Amino acid sequence: MRGRHRRRHPKCYHPKMALLEVAGLSKSYSRRSGIAGTASEEKLVVDRVSFTIERGETLGLVGESGSGKSTVARMILGLIEPSAGVVTFDGSRITGASSRELRPLRRRLQPVF
Repeated sequence: MRGRHRRRHPKCYHPKMALLEVAGLSKSYSRRSGIAGTASEEKLVVDRVSFTIERGETLGLVGESGSGKSTVARMILGLIEPSAGVVTFDGSRITGASSRELRPLRRRLQPVF
């Protein structure tokens, strides 16, 4: 192919592999309660969210204010750790990855609020 540029896919590219897979994503926060703040209470803000986005697809996450949309986005980007679940982007596991490992992926992940 002369004069034309071919788009190259990452080495791990497989035509059947989803671009983004989110499986059983949950997030809860601990909150101190009681007079002396000694008791701890868990507040579940995201409960077992799962979806897949194939190459070329677009997904809109819609919900009421405070329903956890931004929390899901932050977990996908690796900005906060989920309490449970796994996020995989283009074959690379984001969940539990270090900031250094996430740096090249963050150039390709961009939420729109």
